[in-house]
Amino acid sequence: MPVDVREVRPTMRAQAALATRVSDVVPSSIQELSHQAKERGAINLAEGFPDFEIDGRVVEEAVQAMRGGSNQYSDCWELKQAVAKTFSKAQGVPVDAQEEVVVTCGQTEALAMAVLAMVEPGDEVVLFEPLYETYSAIVKLAGGTPVYVQLHPPDWTFCKEELEAAINKNTKAVVLNSPHNPTGKVFTRLELQAIAKICSHHFCYVISDEVYENFVYTEDKHISFMSLPNMKDRCIVTSSASKTFHVTGWRIGWAIACKEIAEAISNLHVKFADSAPAPFQVAIASALNFEHEYMARLQETYAEKRRVVCQQLIKAGYDLPHWPAGSFYVFARIPEWTGNATDVQYAEHLLQNKGVAVVPGHVFWEGGSAACEEYKNKYVRIAYCKKDSTLDAVLPCL
Repeated sequence: MPVDVREVRPTMRAQAALATRVSDVVPSSIQELSHQAKERGAINLAEGFPDFEIDGRVVEEAVQAMRGGSNQYSDCWELKQAVAKTFSKAQGVPVDAQEEVVVTCGQTEALAMAVLAMVEPGDEVVLFEPLYETYSAIVKLAGGTPVYVQLHPPDWTFCKEELEAAINKNTKAVVLNSPHNPTGKVFTRLELQAIAKICSHHFCYVISDEVYENFVYTEDKHISFMSLPNMKDRCIVTSSASKTFHVTGWRIGWAIACKEIAEAISNLHVKFADSAPAPFQVAIASALNFEHEYMARLQETYAEKRRVVCQQLIKAGYDLPHWPAGSFYVFARIPEWTGNATDVQYAEHLLQNKGVAVVPGHVFWEGGSAACEEYKNKYVRIAYCKKDSTLDAVLPCL
């Protein structure tokens, strides 16, 4: 029987007024941990943002843009050109800056607008688990149904038969994230080709989150799914400046897609946000044209942080048979000396007794399966995008 909102208390009245769709949108576990870390004065290895200064040239470009009048709604042509040029050079895929690039408020909005542009009630979207916590909520808000395929430890590979079984006539898209959050996995060319073959057979799309594209530590460079043969028109690439230039608060992202899908994403973006921050668009357009040495130094710096963190974790008893090949996270199995402690209990121990915030691994599973029940509460994610002095201070506590 419908609730008469006039006859209930104000709090209940407000709850009754909420749309059912928001029931799937819950507070971010990772941001909650960041808040707790700040309240307790703990070192935050939970959320993926740096604690060091960004390149001064990027800041100066933003300041000059503000002083030069770039303070109104903007669809920065120079940024779209820079995105197209950078992607084309790295991946060998020609991109039309005007028709195939959309600037958004961060990568998350790019992915959300891509899902909203394509997914309708009754559609299914395949997600690899463990996964970034936002994916499922976005699919559900669009009226779609998430279908989960497991990445299996210790090397976080997927089973082609399981992926094939997850896809049917209702599948609209597969969401891919490589380099991967939280595990640091980098999908190999053979794995990407297997996904492409299955998606082509079933006429479904791939929405590829490539925000960690410049954080790859193997000899192989990042391979965009869009660079595979015949995949340009079946793939939407989403990325951003947040990680590469350490500007997570600037909210400058983009989507690359065929003309028709890009136009739909652009229309949705304008209706939801009007534009991304104008002066930061100008600054990132300049930053994307930085000399090659910037990216080389970036990878060298993070490769060294990865080495130090992984060696220390292994020394402390963490189970880490495979070092992360990309991103700036370590997804490690908690030490055996913790006994039967769960990931939550261990994370609480670190926060309360050691002054360190990490993310319990189970938050990266939404659907799960019988196979992952035995291990999904035995991992923690540790972000190492921090100053060397921060890591030197915190690693002995882990």
